Order: sequence, then C-alpha cells, then structure tokens
Amino acid sequence: MNQTNGFSQSRFLPFFLSVGFSKLGFSQFPQRVAKIILCATGLTLTAAAHATLITFDDLTPAPCDELHCDALAVTDQYAAQGVIFSGAALESQDSGLTTTSPPNYLTDLYGPGLDIFFTGPKLPTFVSLYVSAFNQDAVYIDAFGPNGAVASWVTDGWQGQDSDAPYRDNQLVTFSGAEISHLNLSEFYNRRGSTTIDNLSFSFDKASVPEPSSIALSMTGFALLLLNRRKKIN
Repeated sequence: MNQTNGFSQSRFLPFFLSVGFSKLGFSQFPQRVAKIILCATGLTLTAAAHATLITFDDLTPAPCDELHCDALAVTDQYAAQGVIFSGAALESQDSGLTTTSPPNYLTDLYGPGLDIFFTGPKLPTFVSLYVSAFNQDAVYIDAFGPNGAVASWVTDGWQGQDSDAPYRDNQLVTFSGAEISHLNLSEFYNRRGSTTIDNLSFSFDKASVPEPSSIALSMTGFALLLLNRRKKIN
C-alpha cells in the first residue's frame, strides 16, 4: 500500500479512543475530560497528516533469475509527492539487511552516492530518514537549500583507524528549521551499493513531525494523567 500521503489513521483514532475507554470501564469519564483528550489527539494528528512518508514498499523489485538481479532504478517514481532520486536502486530485505519497515529500501547502487531532490514549489523544512551501510562505514549526509549548504550529519560507523563510534543499523537522521532542496549521501569509502535509506519523511512545517507511535504514547500518557487526577479528587 502506498504510504506517501500521510497517516491515514488520523480520522479513526478519536473514535478508537472513545470506544477504548468505554471497554476498559472508563465510561464514567467526565465529558469535558474526554473532549480534552479527543481534541488534543485530533490536533496532534492533524499536524502529523502534513508529513509525507515514503517507505518504498509500494514499488515492485525487478525480477531475478539464477544468474543475476537487475535492481530497479528509483528516479521519478515519487515525483507526484515532490521528490526525485539520483543514483538510487530498490532493494528488498532478502538481500540481508534488516530495515526499518520491510521489505523494501533504497541503496546507492547506481551511485557513487545517493541524492534526494525536493522539487515542489514549496520546500520541506523538516526531513527525516533511516540510514544504514552494508560495509558498516560512516555515512555523510549533506543538506542543501536554495542558497547553498544548510547542515550536515555523520552517522556512527567506520571512519578510519581513529574511529570510535560503533556502527548501528537504521540510524535516524533529521534536519529541521531551514528549507531543504537537496540531500547528498556518501559513505566513508564511497563504495557503490553500501549506503541505504528507508522511511523518508518530510514536512512543510517548521516543527518536527512525530511518528504515529510517538503520537499514541503521548496521548496515552495524557489520558492516564487526567485519570489519575480524577481518582485523587474523588
């Protein structure tokens, strides 16, 4: 399923919460408390709905035979969402890498390096993605805006003999604040097919956009605090 149009659960969660509290025996919640929870949930999810999330799982990998696999080049498949890629190829979890959201992810097989260009008339001010490297090297991510370099990020991994940051799969990289038109990713030895990305998310709001799991935890904590306060009053 194409997941690039935001979080579809935004219209259903308020109903779920109201039904859930009733099933758990909290049907005597004061109406004003229930309204506060539902309004806060709706406002939070409305903000999240402005984010575009691309997992690449809606693409179909190229077929393989017994001798070789020709990886699918990913270029303008997401142009309608305002982003295009250069140097990118589609891979699946069958290739051995554990990803954030199986099965598909992008690698810089057609690099060296992997470039992400935001093409809409409005540029994102928040971008996040999960970055890994087959060779466990550090990956360098440079962010550019209309007027040049904006920020840079280096993931944990091999950077030579003096490197002291152990490599980790699926490192979350985020940029926020300034308009971003281009991301360039390259790894320490600049070898093709090593750098990988998954779950590219971007938003046109200056505030960072939480993932659905963060939203759910925040709303649950808020509800429990209100419930605990009501018990103390009683």
